[in-house]
Amino acid sequence: MKRTLIKSGLSKKYTIAFYGIMLLLAAGLTILMLYFASERFVNYELSSIMDTETQAANDVEIQHGVMRDVVAQVRASSEYRPSVLNSNRYRDIELLNDFKRFRNYSPLIESYFLLYNNSKRLYTSEGYISYYEFYTSSAFGLTGSAADDLYKLINGLKAETICKIGRKVLLLFPVRFVNEETDFENAVICFILPENTLINRVIPFQARGGELIHLSLGDVAVYGTDEHIPVGISYEGDNIYRVTTRSENGFVALSYCLSVSRNELILSALPAWLYVGIVLLILLIALVGVLFGKMIISPIRSLVVKYISPSDYIRDELEELDGLISRIEAENHNSRRLLRDRTLMAVLQGYYSKQLIERWGFLNLSFDHKKYQVALIREPGNEKDNEALINRLEINTTPGATIYACRALTENLLALIIGYETETAYDRTVEQIYETAGENADIYFGKECTTALRISASYMDALGEMDRDQGSGSADIHCFITRLIAFSQDGNDEEMVCECAELCERYKNPSAHTVRQFALAASAELAAAATEKHVDLNRESLSSLALLTDLDLCLNDITEIVRTAFPFTEKQTGGKAAKLSDAIIEFIRNNAFDPDLDLQTVADQFTLTGDYISTVVKATSGVSFKEYLTGLRMTEAGRLLREETQLTVNEVSVRVGYRKVSNFIKKFKDIHGVTPSQYR
Repeated sequence: MKRTLIKSGLSKKYTIAFYGIMLLLAAGLTILMLYFASERFVNYELSSIMDTETQAANDVEIQHGVMRDVVAQVRASSEYRPSVLNSNRYRDIELLNDFKRFRNYSPLIESYFLLYNNSKRLYTSEGYISYYEFYTSSAFGLTGSAADDLYKLINGLKAETICKIGRKVLLLFPVRFVNEETDFENAVICFILPENTLINRVIPFQARGGELIHLSLGDVAVYGTDEHIPVGISYEGDNIYRVTTRSENGFVALSYCLSVSRNELILSALPAWLYVGIVLLILLIALVGVLFGKMIISPIRSLVVKYISPSDYIRDELEELDGLISRIEAENHNSRRLLRDRTLMAVLQGYYSKQLIERWGFLNLSFDHKKYQVALIREPGNEKDNEALINRLEINTTPGATIYACRALTENLLALIIGYETETAYDRTVEQIYETAGENADIYFGKECTTALRISASYMDALGEMDRDQGSGSADIHCFITRLIAFSQDGNDEEMVCECAELCERYKNPSAHTVRQFALAASAELAAAATEKHVDLNRESLSSLALLTDLDLCLNDITEIVRTAFPFTEKQTGGKAAKLSDAIIEFIRNNAFDPDLDLQTVADQFTLTGDYISTVVKATSGVSFKEYLTGLRMTEAGRLLREETQLTVNEVSVRVGYRKVSNFIKKFKDIHGVTPSQYR
C-alpha cells in the first residue's frame, strides 16, 4: 500500500512537470510567432508605402509625358512654323487660338509660353502675345542679369532641360519644326509648374504619419536637399524608416520619413484576447495529443514489432507516401488550372468583382491595369497543344502589360484578357501574341475598355468580330488578280508592273512548292473572273502555270494571260456617268484614311444608294468597295513603314484610318503576309 502511494505521488509530480514544460514551450512558441508576425507586418506596411510612393512618382511622370505630347503636336503642326508665321501677320491669331487649348492637358501646368529663337516676343497660354522682359518680371520676378542668363539658356537650348526659379519649376523643351530648312532648334516651349502643385500632387499618396523630405524631377531637386538618396528602405533608428523610390523611367524621385512601431501594428491587427486564446488552444491540443497517444501508441507498437520487421515497414510507408504525394500534386495542378479557367470565364461573362478575385487569391489574378482588351484565338491544335500555347502566352515579357489565357466555351478557342498601361505596351503585346500563336491561328480582338467591369463587353465584341470574319481569308490572291484585270482594262501597264513587284517583295525567295500553290490559286481566280466577265481564256497557257517553279516567270505569264483576255478598252469620259464615277473614285482616294469612311458615307456625299456606289467601284477598280478601301490603306501603310521609320505601328495605324491597332495588324498580315514590324 505504501509502495503504491509512493508511485502515485511520483506520477503526479512527473505529470505536473510535464505540463509545466508544455506550458513553457507553448508560451515560448507564442512569443516567437508574435515576433516573426511583427516582422512581416512591418515589411508589409513598408512595402505598401513604397508601392503608393511609386504610384505617386509614376503619376507625375505620366504628366511629364503629356507635356512631351504637347511639344510633339506643336512640332508637327504647320501653324507654328516660322516660315508660315512670317508670311502672314494674321497667322499670330490662329497660333494663339490653337496654343491656348493645351491649358487643360495636365493639372500640374500653371502656365506655359512659346519663344522663337532670337526673338523676345513670346506666345502665352492665356492667348496673348507678351515680351520676354515683362513676362519674366511678372511671372518669376527676374530682372537684369538674371533675366538675361535665362534668355541665353533658352536660346542655346539643345535638349530638354529642367530648372528651378524660386518656388517654380521650369520644363524647357526645344522644338525643331518639321519641314523647316534649318538644321537647328527653331523655338522653345516652357511649362511652368509651381512647387506647391507638385507637392500637393503626391500628398494624396503620402503614408499616414509620414513626412515628405525629397522630391526631384530628373536631376533637379524640387523639394528637399540635393543629395542623392538610393532607392529602397533604410532604418534611421527609433522606429524611423526612410522610404525612397523612383518612377518607372526614373524621371521622378520621392522620399518619405515615417515611424513604424511593431507593437502598434500587432495590436491594431489582432485583439489581445485572441493571443490568450491561441495559448489556451495550444495547451488543449497538447493535452489531447498526450492522452490520445497514450491510448493508441502502445498496442500499435506491439503489433508492428510482432508482425513487421523495421526495414520493410519503413520502406512500405515511404513508397506509399511518395505515391500519395504524386497523386495530390497532379490533382492539385488540374484543379488549379480548372478553377483558374472558370474564374477567368466568369470575368469574361460579366461576373467580375473584387470579392471573387480575393476569394481565389492563390490563383494570382490581378485586375489593376488602366485598360483591358479581350482577344480570341482559334487554334487548330489538340488539348495538349492548347495547354502549351496558354503557358507561352502568359509568359509576357512586355513591361506594363499582363496576359491571362483560358479555354473558352468553344472547342479549340482560347480567350485572352490583355491588361496594359500604355499604348506602347499594348502594341508590343499584340505583336508578341501574333508571333506566339503562329501563322495558322486566327485572332480576333474586342473593343478596348478602361475597367475590369467592362471586360465582358470586349469579350462579346470579339465574338462578334469572329462571327463576321469567318470565311474571309482568301482576299490576298483574289485582290491581286482583280487589280491586274482592272489595270489591264485601263491600259495601265505601269501599275501592273508595280503590283507584280509588290507581290515579289511579299514572297521573298519562295520555294518551288510555294510557287506551284500560288500558280494554282491564281489559275482558279483567273478562271472565275473569265466566267464572270464572259471571256475566253487560253486553257493551255493557264494549265502551264502549274508547271512553273520561278515566281518571276509565273508572274510574267499571268500578266500576258490577263492582257490577252482582258484587253484595254476605250472609255467615254465625256458623259455624266463617267464624270460621276471619276468623282466617286477621287472622293474615296482623298478620304481613304478617314476612320469614319464607309459605303454609306460615300452614298450620302453624292445622294446615291450604297448599291450604286458599290457597282461603280467594282466596275472601275475590279474589286469591291471594302477591298478597294483596304488596298489604299495597306499601300499607304507599307510606304509609311518603309520610309518613315520613326513612326510607331500605332501611329501608322492611326494615319491610315484604323482606330484599333489590332485590326490594323490583322488586315496588314492578311494582305502582306507578315506583321508590320516584320515588314519594316
